[in-house]
Amino acid sequence: MSLTLKPEYRKFQEEVVKQMVKNSIEMAQNPYGNYVVQLVLENYSRESVVGVIEALRGRVPQLSSTKFSSNVIEKCMEKADEKLRNEIIREITNADSLIGLMKNKFGNFVIQRALGLSAGEVREELVARLQQNIPLLSSKKMKASWIKVMEDLKKGEV
Repeated sequence: MSLTLKPEYRKFQEEVVKQMVKNSIEMAQNPYGNYVVQLVLENYSRESVVGVIEALRGRVPQLSSTKFSSNVIEKCMEKADEKLRNEIIREITNADSLIGLMKNKFGNFVIQRALGLSAGEVREELVARLQQNIPLLSSKKMKASWIKVMEDLKKGEV
């Protein structure tokens, strides 16, 4: 579905979306702007989705750890095609800060969403990295939580 306006407003609409894509990083971190980015991801062209993802590339782990932008990262994974989704998930998987994301209340949801949306080799890589990091978690509660996620994953519940 695409949001459309009267024909005379389409050019204006295209320009607004182009500016939003250009400013995706700032908007994704904003309490209100993140909703605009999610709306564009949900309702506009593949070109807009790709533009947002390209703008956020290289900052996925950082953006995954904050309240507003973590929602944008989840929506990016949801709306991306398989190739782009895999790139986002690999950026999370290969992050030096993966253990920090596992501990972070927003990052941990992004990782769990990545597990639910990934498949094949990409999922295996993420699972392997998570399993490597579980013993390094200092909190028993956090360890138990991630062990349960891994068990649920094996049961097909993630």
